[in-house]
Amino acid sequence: MPFDPQPTCDVTIDVSHHQGNIDWAKVKETGIECVMIKAAQGLVEDSLWKTNRDRARQQGLLVIPYTFLTTAVTPAEQAEFFIRTAGLAAGMPAALDWEGEGAPDAAFVERIGLAVVEVIKRDPLGYWGIQPPDTPTALMKRWPRWIPRYGVNDGNPDLNHRPTEPWLFWQYTSNQEIDGINTPIDASLFAGSEAELKAWCETGALPASLAGAIV
Repeated sequence: MPFDPQPTCDVTIDVSHHQGNIDWAKVKETGIECVMIKAAQGLVEDSLWKTNRDRARQQGLLVIPYTFLTTAVTPAEQAEFFIRTAGLAAGMPAALDWEGEGAPDAAFVERIGLAVVEVIKRDPLGYWGIQPPDTPTALMKRWPRWIPRYGVNDGNPDLNHRPTEPWLFWQYTSNQEIDGINTPIDASLFAGSEAELKAWCETGALPASLAGAIV
């Protein structure tokens, strides 16, 4: 059965340098409240990370930095670079993007996650699902999930392709168009209200819909 949390809110997108220069004031006017922003890939900082982070925050948007994991460097080096680049500190949200051909194995990813947890004092958000590279470890399965399931990828949630696993964010399209961004983008539903989204970003508190769903 699909995981069907109630309520949900559709106010989250994710971006990187691939979107080019973004008019964050226009993005804010569309009703977007939260943005996942790529900070790093391995030991390379995303070229628009700081610009996107600062301008999104100036508009009052919630920011979740993420890093795309590679096998090019050790888990310790990769975690340290992400922590430093994203300016992570206790209480802050952070996401680990783990997918695709040549991705690290699950034990490698877990070590990065543990290093990040030491700093942020909360579980990271884990992204995997379209191209699962390995079976997640038991620890990773307890992380809140950001799950990609597109189905009919036309910018709207395809309810016939809802994830069965409990998700905190369901990335339901890579083909969303909004004012202020010149390219199609990824959009995600959040498994709770807008108030619960703000609370999770600020404290790590899970929405009521996930109570007991992540163990």
